[in-house]
Amino acid sequence: MRKFDLLERASSDIGMAEKALSDFDEEIYLDQASYHVQQAIEKIFKYHMSVGTKVPFPKVHDFDKLCDFADTHQIPCPKWISDNSARLSDFESETRYGTDLVASRRTIIKFLELAKSYLRDSQQNRQIDKMDLF
Repeated sequence: MRKFDLLERASSDIGMAEKALSDFDEEIYLDQASYHVQQAIEKIFKYHMSVGTKVPFPKVHDFDKLCDFADTHQIPCPKWISDNSARLSDFESETRYGTDLVASRRTIIKFLELAKSYLRDSQQNRQIDKMDLF
């Protein structure tokens, strides 16, 4: 069985979020989209943690804890993630257990676009890291 890396899994989460937003009108699918957007951002961030340190990243979904871990290990935490850590954490926990809609379609799309950009930048940087420059 093929092993998928964190960036491939993040890309899959982005695809699931896009599908939920484009194919369904019911509000519950907005929660599903926000969950997959959160998962994509978390996986991309954890990818950077795995590249940036030999210490295993924490297996939590709380972005405050993830940003603290990154800071402790001198791994940059994007400002837009730290500024929205509570909201992103809610995307994960509240969509699984809450009864109210977590975010508007507009907010989910905003974070989806940030996730897509973060993924593109991460994939490009990974390609640069793999290049033999000398």
